Amino acid sequence: MAQPLPLNERLSLAAQLAVRTKIFFDTWWLFENAEERAAIGGVLDEYYEFLRFDQHAHFVAFCVHVCGLFDEEPRANSLPNLFEELFPNSSPSELETQLKGTRKTLRGVVILRNNLFAHRSRSVSYKRAFELAEVTANELRTLCETSLSVANAMLASRGLPAEEFAALPLEYARRMLAALGGSNAATHELERASDC
Repeated sequence: MAQPLPLNERLSLAAQLAVRTKIFFDTWWLFENAEERAAIGGVLDEYYEFLRFDQHAHFVAFCVHVCGLFDEEPRANSLPNLFEELFPNSSPSELETQLKGTRKTLRGVVILRNNLFAHRSRSVSYKRAFELAEVTANELRTLCETSLSVANAMLASRGLPAEEFAALPLEYARRMLAALGGSNAATHELERASDC
């Protein structure tokens, strides 16, 4: 059996995965959130065939990555496995409470991943899988925040620097959509002008 990477490296990788998971969530939520959708509605209409798949791809990536963060398979580089390795005899109760607090939401994400994304159920519809999952966007966001909080606490226990959520990907996505909206308006103005 292959030797695991050094513990500090595995902790850093888990924290980076937590950061990426939030990026996928934020980008998906940009399209899903009613307030954001209202601001980018024209762009969504104009580029619907691309953006609906982009939205879906970010949600699938979120589900797969967050499930990876909490995978209890012994070979997985996951938060529960790292937690057990770091604290085999006595664990910080606050961290343990945070990890346990993720279980309901995580079960919902696993339902989605197992029935829709990593495997496609032949007996559960897309709509039914979401009904069974019973998760809200706020719970998914909290799952992201908890995962990074736990990862950072484990990094700190080894004297390693904390990771932070990245704001730039969401900012860039908003800018890109705004630019597309502006270019659409300019294109339509040119089309109208050329019709005269």
